[in-house]
Amino acid sequence: MKFTSALISRVDALAQQCLTTFDAPGAAVALMQDGEVVYAQGFGVRDFTTAQPYTPDTLQRIASTSKSMRSMLVATHVDDGEFGWDTPAHEVWPGLRLPTDELTNTVTVRQLMGTGIGGNPIELYADLLSPDYFLEEMERLPVTRTSTAALHRVARESYQPRIWR
Repeated sequence: MKFTSALISRVDALAQQCLTTFDAPGAAVALMQDGEVVYAQGFGVRDFTTAQPYTPDTLQRIASTSKSMRSMLVATHVDDGEFGWDTPAHEVWPGLRLPTDELTNTVTVRQLMGTGIGGNPIELYADLLSPDYFLEEMERLPVTRTSTAALHRVARESYQPRIWR
């Protein structure tokens, strides 16, 4: 498909319509062809209060969609035999530090993927600095489950997608 000015006009109109339909302050759209960005445009504002324009470079949370992307990436490494679901996470990522030594030494890749390790990362969503900030903050998360045995039981029973069993 060739990107023409008529197609770009249609994309612009659709983006504006979506902002109205979903009552969103702003959004960014990018179109790629052959691995190259051929169009990038921001629409609306970052928020209604500041009225700063939304640009293609505006940082944005992608919410829970990152879970499926993360799962696919990790599954690819497992399929390639680089590590297993039940490999202790610190063996895969030597720099991993969780709130306690017990968690750091025993939490598996499967448990991290199931997000059932007993931490409460909600405070981290206030930051938009970088993924490195999030990873560094894992060590300071409050522990909401008191024993590794309980953690393992909860992760095994509740948090693992059925496909991993």
